[in-house]
Amino acid sequence: MMSVAGWLPLVGLLMLSACGSQERQSPNGDTGGVGGAGADGGGGSAGEPPAAYDADPAPLEGAACDADQAAHWTWQPPATCSGLRTCVDARMRYWVDEEPFFPRGVYNGGYEYAWLLSNCPAGAACAATNPADEVAYVQVLVDAGFNLIMDRSRYLVQPFLDAIHAAPQMKIAHLLWSDPFTTQGHDDMVADITAAAADPDVVMWFGPDEVDLWDNWSMAAGIRRLLRGASPELDALLTGKYAPGGTPYLPMNEPAHDPHGLPFGAALAYDPGLAAGTDVYDLLLPITYPFEEPYSLANEGIWGTWRISEFADEGVPVVPILQMVGIDSMGLSQPSSRQIEAQIVSALAHGATGLFYFNLIGDNPKHAGRDGWFAPDLVDEWESYRTQHALLDRLLSVLYGDAREQRGQHEHLEWRSWTLADRTVFVIANPTPYERVVDLDAFISLPTAHYVRHYDGCTPFTQRELMFPAYGGHVLEVYP
Repeated sequence: MMSVAGWLPLVGLLMLSACGSQERQSPNGDTGGVGGAGADGGGGSAGEPPAAYDADPAPLEGAACDADQAAHWTWQPPATCSGLRTCVDARMRYWVDEEPFFPRGVYNGGYEYAWLLSNCPAGAACAATNPADEVAYVQVLVDAGFNLIMDRSRYLVQPFLDAIHAAPQMKIAHLLWSDPFTTQGHDDMVADITAAAADPDVVMWFGPDEVDLWDNWSMAAGIRRLLRGASPELDALLTGKYAPGGTPYLPMNEPAHDPHGLPFGAALAYDPGLAAGTDVYDLLLPITYPFEEPYSLANEGIWGTWRISEFADEGVPVVPILQMVGIDSMGLSQPSSRQIEAQIVSALAHGATGLFYFNLIGDNPKHAGRDGWFAPDLVDEWESYRTQHALLDRLLSVLYGDAREQRGQHEHLEWRSWTLADRTVFVIANPTPYERVVDLDAFISLPTAHYVRHYDGCTPFTQRELMFPAYGGHVLEVYP
């Protein structure tokens, strides 16, 4: 159900690795689905459940559906997050001001906007989607469910900052990228960190990205030292593994210049870089650009969504950078609306705890008469972001509650589930461009007197054996 984009030279071969499948293991730990081995699937001869689930004879609708789910799927901020602007809890979930926050960030979403406002020729089709000013630009993003702009906020003009501050849904991932090892560079960056940290809408730091590609680990480690203060661990990295060379300026008793301890992360390209990323970063952002053609799989290839679960055991959140645009230099095609949906659902199924997207604005490809690229010009694709982000918002009480979580695979499907008491919500993705006949009973066979419904809207879901659509996804709730 969802998607995003990127650029990078294709260097090196990465082998597609297995995704930590827990196939046929139910959320309560039994084999055979939610009901466990031998669960009642609603009848059938010789213990075989029928090819369909029973339909709830009195399904809830509208406000009654919303109220029923709100009463069951509840959340409380962890005590460890009390009073913190941004907090990452033990389950790698983000909280901002003690409220659930599933990051959906726009990579390079800031400085490019000024170019956007003037690059649509008069009378061109792009006029229908071109924002008139900074307020309209931020509103375009908010309306599509984006909540985080990554850029150097100190370089944004005041009207743009005012527009962000006026939109309570929008926050800033402040980009830090400079040389911290000279006296002047050190002092400038301290001033930058101090000024940005004073802005209550700055909720994370975005550091030098692709350090594994550009070999600037030392810069990232030096910036972390300014954020967190000197420590034996960081200083050991800077005198050994990530030594910057020369005679770097490293005050012995460097204090922490970020009073809020905001998380620090950046895009990473290659597996070795992701494996080492926690040396300097508080989260991993694997570049995830799977689409080379209209029939590419979302979870395969060297930049597929499989990378999310591959690095989910590093003890930090994994927030992929997803493919929003075609990139000729990488052999990447423009994702379709269905590929966008498949990419987002597959990312969620693999355990993503947030999403970034590359790239909202650019000079190529040209579209809708515009002298460049603006994602909302692709109206159908933009609608895919809006609808999938709205579904994620509806899922927040599930994602941020006390449910027990599992992930797995069944044949070509990928799934993630959350179980709380007698209910389970499943996110199921088909990351392939092929329709497939599947039997969902492999992982959601029902306990006695339980039904299945679409989580969004509570309409009954009865097709246990079904033709799962290409690039399709379902969010289902099993309930008594």
